[in-house]
Amino acid sequence: MIRGLVVSHRGERCGVHQFGRRLFATLQSSQKIDWQYAECSSMDEYSEAVATCKPDAILLNFHPATLTWADNSQIKSYGGTCFAICHEVHQELADHLDDDIFHFWLCPDPTLLPHNPVAIVVPRFSPKTRPAVQPAPEVFTVGSFGFAAPTKGFQKLCELVNLQFDRARIRINIPPHDLQTLIPQATADKLIDECERKITKPGISLEITQDFMSEDSLMDFLSENTINAFLYDAFSPRGISSCTDYALASGRPIAISNSTMFRNLLGVNPSISVTHRPLREIVESGIAPLRHHVAQYEPRASGQAWDSAILEALARREMCRSVPDGRGFNKILDDRSRLTYTRSLEELQQRAPDLLTRKIAQANIQQAFALDAVERFVTGYYEPRILAVGSFEDTTVAVLRAKGYRIDEVDPNVNGMDLDAFFSTQAVPGSYDIVLSVSVLEHVADDGRFVRIIADLLAPGGVAILTVDFSNDFPATGRKPTVDHRLYTTSDIIDRLMPLLPDCGLIDLPAWNDGKDDFTYEGCVYSFAAWVFRKLEWDRIRYAAPYLAAHGAGVKADNVLRQLLSSQGEIYDTVYTVIGDERYEEGMRVFTADGSTLGYLSFGPYNTFAPGKYRCSFVVRVVSCNIPDDTPIAVIDTAADKAMQQNPRTCTYGDFRPDTYSLISAEFDVSDDTAKIETRLLLLRQTPVTMLAAVAIERLDQTAP
Repeated sequence: MIRGLVVSHRGERCGVHQFGRRLFATLQSSQKIDWQYAECSSMDEYSEAVATCKPDAILLNFHPATLTWADNSQIKSYGGTCFAICHEVHQELADHLDDDIFHFWLCPDPTLLPHNPVAIVVPRFSPKTRPAVQPAPEVFTVGSFGFAAPTKGFQKLCELVNLQFDRARIRINIPPHDLQTLIPQATADKLIDECERKITKPGISLEITQDFMSEDSLMDFLSENTINAFLYDAFSPRGISSCTDYALASGRPIAISNSTMFRNLLGVNPSISVTHRPLREIVESGIAPLRHHVAQYEPRASGQAWDSAILEALARREMCRSVPDGRGFNKILDDRSRLTYTRSLEELQQRAPDLLTRKIAQANIQQAFALDAVERFVTGYYEPRILAVGSFEDTTVAVLRAKGYRIDEVDPNVNGMDLDAFFSTQAVPGSYDIVLSVSVLEHVADDGRFVRIIADLLAPGGVAILTVDFSNDFPATGRKPTVDHRLYTTSDIIDRLMPLLPDCGLIDLPAWNDGKDDFTYEGCVYSFAAWVFRKLEWDRIRYAAPYLAAHGAGVKADNVLRQLLSSQGEIYDTVYTVIGDERYEEGMRVFTADGSTLGYLSFGPYNTFAPGKYRCSFVVRVVSCNIPDDTPIAVIDTAADKAMQQNPRTCTYGDFRPDTYSLISAEFDVSDDTAKIETRLLLLRQTPVTMLAAVAIERLDQTAP
C-alpha cells in the first residue's frame, strides 16, 4: 500500500490546525493509503518525520501564516511527492499555481475547474453525520459560530432574526483564537455589543458563548438548533469556509448568505440563501436539498475521493516522467526528444517506409511523439475511440492502423471533409477518447474554432494530442513558412487558445520555454511543440458551463446547458427568441442580449397541456452589476390561447448567480378550458443576459390522466 504522511503545525485554537486534524481522521477512513500524522515546527522536525515514515506522498497542511518553515524550495528534496493544501484557493489562484515549491496543490473547492495540472481539485469533508436532536426546539432557534472577524455577519444574523420573528432564540459561539494579535478580545467585545444592539423585540433572546469547543461539543451545539446560519460578507475571491462543513453533519438545515465563501452551496435548489427565502421557509425544506453535499462530504466518501485524487496525481506524474525523454508531454520536440524516441522512430521506419521517404527526417519527431503518446493514453480507456484530424499521409495513423488500432479519420484528401463539416453533419459531441492532430493547426485559418470543436468531440476524460510549428521568437521576427498561418508561442497557447477550452486542462505543466529553435525550413528557424490537454470529467464540466457560451468559437454550449435544464422536466426546443429585430426559433440556441432592447426574450412552446399544476424553468446568465439584490430584472409569466397572463413571477437580481448560469422557475396552473399555453420571459432592465432558448416544463401534481 502507498504510504502517506500528513504534516501540520502545532496549535489548537486555529481553524487551519482543526482542518488538518479533521482531514487526517477523514483520510484514515478511506484505507486506500496508509496515512500517518506529524506536527512539525521546523525543517529539522520535518526531515525527521519523513525519515521515520518514508512516505510515498507527503500532504502538508500548508498555510503561510502557520507553516512558515515549509515555504522552502528544498522541501521536495527530502523524498516523496509533496502535496500542499491551498486553503484560500479560488479559480484565479488555482490557475496560476506552480510546482516551484511543492509538486501538487490540493484545492478543497468542488467548484474549481482544474485547468492547471498541478491544482488537484478535492471535495470538502465533514465529521460523521449525526441524527439531529429530536424533537426540534420548541422555540425557533438559530445557531452560528466562528472567530470574531467583523466580516462573519453575526450582526446581520441578529438583525435578520429580529426582523423575521417575534419569538426566537439566537445562539452564537465566538471562540478565542491562538493568535490574540490576529483577533484580539477587544474585537470580540465590540462584535458582541453590535449583535446585542440589533435585538429590539422582547421575544428574541441572544446567547453568546466564547468557548473553544471540541469537535463533539461543536456538533452537539449545531444539532440542537432549528437551523444553523452563516451570513458572511461578500468577499473578493477567497477559499471556502469550513463552518458549513460541520453544519452539514449536524442533521439540521443550513442558511447562508451569497458570499463567495459559500459558493459550493449557492447552487442548492431549493435555495438556502437568506437573500432568496426567509429562515422559516428554508427550515420547511429540511435537509433534503443538502443530501448530495452530505453524502459527498461524509468521511468515508470524501476520504476515498481525496485518496483517489492523490493516487491519480501520483500515477500521472509517473506517466509524465516515464516518457522517453523524461520531460512529460507539453514540451519542445528538439534533439533531446529525437535522441530518445528511438523506438517510435524505428516503428515509423519499419511500418510506413514509403510514407516516411516523403517526409523531412528531422520533422518526424512529431509523429514519433504522437505514436508514443497515443499508446500510453489508450490503455486508460475501455474500447477506446480514436479520431485523427488531418490524417492524409500521416505516418502515425498508418503505424497505428498497422498495429490493429481502429481510427476514424477527417481530412479533405481522405473523405472529402474538413473538421467543421464533419462536426456539423456526422460527429456526435463527446464521442472520442483520443483526438490526434499532428502538424495541422498552423495550417488552419480559424484555429480557435478548430480546437474548440476538438474539445467538443472529446468525451469527458478524453485526451487531445496535437503538435504545432512553434517559436517564441515569432512575434518579434514575424518569419514563418509560407504554408503556415502562424507559428505558435507559449503565450499564444496559454493566453489565447486555452481560454477557449474552459472544460479542458493541460495534462502537465508546459515546458515550451525550455528549448531552442533547431529546425529550418524555407529559411525560417523554428521548432516543434507538443500540446496535450484533457477534457474535464462531467462533474467539473457542469461548472464550466457558464463560460462556454462566451467564447464565440463554434461552441455547442447548448449540449452542456441542456444537462442543467434536464432535471427540471421535459425540455421544449420550440421556443421563440427575439433580440431587437432578429428572431431565432425552433432550436436549442445559446444567445446573448446586450440589454439595449427590453421585451420578451423567450416565449413558447405554445403546446397543449392537461389541466393541472406545472413549473416552467429557464437557464439564464446575468452579468455582474452593482445593484441591490431586490432590483427587478425579469418577469416569468404564462399566456393561454387569448394571451391572458397568469401567475406572473418577478425575478430580482438576487435570484441569479451573477456571471454563471442560474435556473429560474415559476409555477402556473392550466385550467380545464385551456387549449394551449406558452411561458414567457420578459426582460425588465437594461442588463446584459445570456440564455438558452429552451424551456423545461414539469408536472407538479399527480392528477394527470
